[in-house]
Amino acid sequence: AYAVAVSRLAWRWAWNSQRPLSPAVSYLARASFWIYLVHHPLVAVGHIALRPTGWPALVQFTLCALGTLAVSLASYE
Repeated sequence: AYAVAVSRLAWRWAWNSQRPLSPAVSYLARASFWIYLVHHPLVAVGHIALRPTGWPALVQFTLCALGTLAVSLASYE
């Protein structure tokens, strides 16, 4: 009973405190499904391309993540 009451209060609070999204967040929200669809092959290509470099994993991850996001957003347009 307590969990149901807390859940209802949280839901009501979230519903009543809605505010407009910024343009950047709104754009990412619209693009998110496209990013979800295309990111797997892009990540695979990025990892294959960065494998022979011998760079630290954190650098490879960062480059792959930023590159994938950039290509995904560019292809969304």
